[in-house]
Amino acid sequence: SKQLIGAGWIHILNLLCAELLGSQMGQGDECEWYWLNIILDTTLGVLIEYLLLRVLTDALNTVLEEGAQDFRTGSYWRGGEFQVIMYAKQLGLWLVIVTFMKLFMVILMILLAKPLTIAAGVCLKPFMDPLLKLLVVMIATPIIMNAFQLWVTDNFIKKREYADQGDNFSRGSVTSLLVGDGTRASQSSQSSPLDAVSGSNSEMAAAPAEIQ
Repeated sequence: SKQLIGAGWIHILNLLCAELLGSQMGQGDECEWYWLNIILDTTLGVLIEYLLLRVLTDALNTVLEEGAQDFRTGSYWRGGEFQVIMYAKQLGLWLVIVTFMKLFMVILMILLAKPLTIAAGVCLKPFMDPLLKLLVVMIATPIIMNAFQLWVTDNFIKKREYADQGDNFSRGSVTSLLVGDGTRASQSSQSSPLDAVSGSNSEMAAAPAEIQ
């Protein structure tokens, strides 16, 4: 859900950036700038998000120590209950990351405006019809590239959560096996030779009765 909210926020930023860059840069139209925003956000932008997440997480661990547990990505449960505060903190952190990523992408697009608009023009040249170009830029490209971005982002956002669950499962499994084996061993060791003899006598007494 953090990714979906972040995607909605980045969509708004992309529309604003496309309009501003299209009118202020004097190169390319709004469709080309929006297409560039999508392509850069879902490729290079994902790497920037990953690096920012690592840096900010390490910084929070250093500054807040135990308090940084609330910002551990993908972890919203404590004592079997969903923690709204933890989710809100992680959502806020993710929106900050997305916003800074967008800022970096805007700076990159301003610095490389000419080659980027040329590349966008070449890629979109086959779609000369305005309606077709609009469908490709506003529907086809966002669906494909955002699906890729969400898949990649979801993997590194939840990686630590799965790792923690895996460690807990492994420790629990080993503990249960050791406790189970120890219990069985203890029960076996507590069985005395008298119990074994008593059991044998009971079987011998039952045998003549069965023959009769």
